[in-house]
Amino acid sequence: MKLEREIQANLIKIARKHPNVHFIDRSNSGKVKVKGGWMQLHKKGFPDLCGWVKGGKFLGIELKRPDTKNNTNKDQDSMLELMRESGCICGIAHDEESLMDILDNIG
Repeated sequence: MKLEREIQANLIKIARKHPNVHFIDRSNSGKVKVKGGWMQLHKKGFPDLCGWVKGGKFLGIELKRPDTKNNTNKDQDSMLELMRESGCICGIAHDEESLMDILDNIG
């Protein structure tokens, strides 16, 4: 079974070549220890991949391994709902087909 980071690297490469995507990259959430304390990254639930599509809409994609493709947590669910309500393009991808379903249906 591939690790989520392996799936992430592959899906980023695919998304970067998609004609609807202007920019996409990975994002990190949580906290990391730095000299002098802790640094807050994105808040819990922020999508694994973020960017924007041609036309300027924000793009957020939550990644899951195929064996956990429907196991989002409440923070992820809340963030995806907030993004949808705000007019962002977002979804959950676990393989190339599910990523293409999101990217091909940008309207």
